[in-house]
Amino acid sequence: MSNKFFIVSMANGELSNNDVIDVKGGTAQADGTPLQIYPRNNPVTNNQLWEFVPSKENAGYFLIQSLLGNVAIHVKDGTAQARTALQVYEEDLNHKSQLWTVVPAPAEVQPFFYIQSLLGDFVIDVKGGQQLADGTPLQIYPKNNPLTHNQLWTLNTIKGNIFIPHIAISKSKTTNTGFNMAATGYFPADPLSITYQ
Repeated sequence: MSNKFFIVSMANGELSNNDVIDVKGGTAQADGTPLQIYPRNNPVTNNQLWEFVPSKENAGYFLIQSLLGNVAIHVKDGTAQARTALQVYEEDLNHKSQLWTVVPAPAEVQPFFYIQSLLGDFVIDVKGGQQLADGTPLQIYPKNNPLTHNQLWTLNTIKGNIFIPHIAISKSKTTNTGFNMAATGYFPADPLSITYQ
């Protein structure tokens, strides 16, 4: 996905919610800068914009790269444990703690979805639940049942369009080593389709 996105939280229960994933302090001068939710800045700032870079080794997974530079959303210390904090760290497409996939949410809350880690059944979670204050930190946590809005996200372009990713993966039947992956988003202004082998 070459487009630049805001990753918008449903933590306060509204599609029009203005809270997005934000690199605290507006910079990523050092690995380990924490992530939080924060109202969308006007004018737009790079610490709130993200690109999704597909992994060739892990079909359907993406590095979520900050526009601040060569840093990506990272599970602190690579720890597959509930409540582990999220931060930005030097990007590494081979590191499981930086790879994420999109998991559809039930129809009643779409176009929101889960963002799940390759480390296991952990999703990006706004710490503490719902109706949260600006600057609330992000963590990984198992999907709640029943669902809670603090684990649901959608993508918005800078123009304000909602982007709904659809991922389809098929492995080669002949060698079982290659794969084709296509991701397509639908909205009027910025249709997007990518395919790679």
